[in-house]
Amino acid sequence: MAIWQWRQQVQFFTPHFNVYVPDLIFFGGSTSRSNERSERFQAASVGKLLNKLEVKKFHVVGTSYGGFVAYHLANLLGEERVEKVVIASSGVNMRKSDNVALLQRAQLDKIEDLMLPATPQQLRKLMTLSVFKRLHMLPDFFLKDFINKLYAENRKEKMELLKGISLGRDDTLNISPLQQEVLIIWGEHDRIFPVRMTNELKDCLPVRCAVRHACVGSAVVQDASNDSFLSQFMLEGQVVKVEGNVSSFWCKEFVVHQVHSAPWACLLMYAQ
Repeated sequence: MAIWQWRQQVQFFTPHFNVYVPDLIFFGGSTSRSNERSERFQAASVGKLLNKLEVKKFHVVGTSYGGFVAYHLANLLGEERVEKVVIASSGVNMRKSDNVALLQRAQLDKIEDLMLPATPQQLRKLMTLSVFKRLHMLPDFFLKDFINKLYAENRKEKMELLKGISLGRDDTLNISPLQQEVLIIWGEHDRIFPVRMTNELKDCLPVRCAVRHACVGSAVVQDASNDSFLSQFMLEGQVVKVEGNVSSFWCKEFVVHQVHSAPWACLLMYAQ
């Protein structure tokens, strides 16, 4: 599943990195006998996988739920192992009030009806909020097949994962700064995690933090224009300095350190 969702980035990054694209637990072929369901547990599981593969240092890229996992992985393993972090359209700084506002925008009562759609009508609602360029005239049979492929397998466990998210439980911001350099990519028209959240998030993260606002909705990883920006951030010896609003993105100065050993590892994570 993850390879399909990251296929464009895998092709772009493989000349430069050893790319690892894991299916998070209960997505694709990954399962667990543990009763743990938090994103911290997902991060710890990815960390164990990397230990098994003997990956010593790496960059991590995560979007949506995968961004939650990427944040916790960077926090868990520290800068000794995680060099750079990319968080794309992922509200790791969300509060309970953000979830309430999201349900109001969706005109739904339960978050699972939006994030784990079971009917074509619910999937259309999710697509309306997450995709900037509307997809018209999609028949029900197509959407039902999409639901069966993406949401039906391990549905009970995915529901538990959704309810097990530790972020956004109350209106107190409960994230700590990361020690790594961080790139934030966000859709200007994202209605799942509104773009205003980027300003608060960058204040919670390191000084060497960049923000790119892509002219899309929540599905920023499908925007090919971000690939070169990602590689510029992660490849060795690059220095980027931009002040103010330039070409629809804002960023502070950030410096990408020299790579200590090659080939480098790049970890991509996504779950919707």
